[in-house]
Amino acid sequence: MSSPIDEGLWGWTGVTGTQQDAPHVTVPSDGSGRARWMDVLRGSAILLVVLSHASSILGGVVGAPAWVETVDLFFAPYRMPALMVLSGMLLPRAFAKPLPAYYLGKARTLLWPYVVWVLVLAAVGGLPGPVLDPRTWYATSYLWFVFYLLVYFTVAPVLRRAPSWAVASVAVGLVVVSTPLDAAADGRTKALLYLGAFFVLGYLLTRLPAVLDVVTSRRWRPAAAVLAVVPGVVAVSTGSFEHEGLWALASCLGVLGAIALTTGVVGDRTRGVETLGRSSVVVYVTHFPLLLVVATVLERAGVADLPGPAAVLVVVGGFLLAVGVGYVLIRLRRYAAVGWLFEWPARAVPHRWAPARPSAAAAATSPAVPAERA
Repeated sequence: MSSPIDEGLWGWTGVTGTQQDAPHVTVPSDGSGRARWMDVLRGSAILLVVLSHASSILGGVVGAPAWVETVDLFFAPYRMPALMVLSGMLLPRAFAKPLPAYYLGKARTLLWPYVVWVLVLAAVGGLPGPVLDPRTWYATSYLWFVFYLLVYFTVAPVLRRAPSWAVASVAVGLVVVSTPLDAAADGRTKALLYLGAFFVLGYLLTRLPAVLDVVTSRRWRPAAAVLAVVPGVVAVSTGSFEHEGLWALASCLGVLGAIALTTGVVGDRTRGVETLGRSSVVVYVTHFPLLLVVATVLERAGVADLPGPAAVLVVVGGFLLAVGVGYVLIRLRRYAAVGWLFEWPARAVPHRWAPARPSAAAAATSPAVPAERA
């Protein structure tokens, strides 16, 4: 269900900008110019998000053993930073559009699903406040990720012509400003600023193609394997992970390591994960309400405090159910009744605001980067 307005919000197609604006990544392609590693990494991160919520929501009902929480903590430094970096890497493609088309695309593929799924969350009893209270709509519940992306993409055009040193300074500044904030009193704003640094970092990587060439080279992978596990080991050993300070550096290294390792595993066996990564918005917005419904059913059935193996089975079962439903909805997304849940239809957008398709010559000179069904 590709769109001429925002083809690439949750993934990326060939950039129509200049070579210095986007990365040249030589990794396995599916023949369409896609850099498949981005789909694989995004899909993997989304799976970890679903597993985390299955562990917390269902594990809290059935009494999952402590090691389940330990596994969740291990992946905390990677999940959301990786998703933010990948989202920031979409900016050169987005900047190739006229500003009206740029902002209308974000309204279609971010603001629309945010509103729809806040209302869905209210219907299943998962909204943290009254639906008519404006404060309820500020980065509400698990949908904070969509809200943050909407904020980032809204202000991102100010970086369009900024030199790379200024972009890097913004990323560092966001971490510095967010660190003193009290997570207990103002956690959403703290996370908004902190994760914004990773969004900006993703854009910076597209401005520094030599860095991505090094990161995705084969000789980098042994070191990447070490970097990719160090943040998780530190999180588990200290028993905590925070959106602040030195954790930003650890997560940066971990994400770069994950990128390097992902480029080495892309192949036929990763097709399923790539499918999830290409339509990650579908899995993301649907999994949480579904898990809440499952938890409610378990509670009403009196299922609680199960033995360790049985509790783990419930968590894994809920995880597989959420992923399976998401996958089915991805396949059904081409039907209007399903597609409207995730995106305002392109046909509802004035045609004059749709940017022209890139010419064959421009496509031939654009670096290979992935596209998204959005």
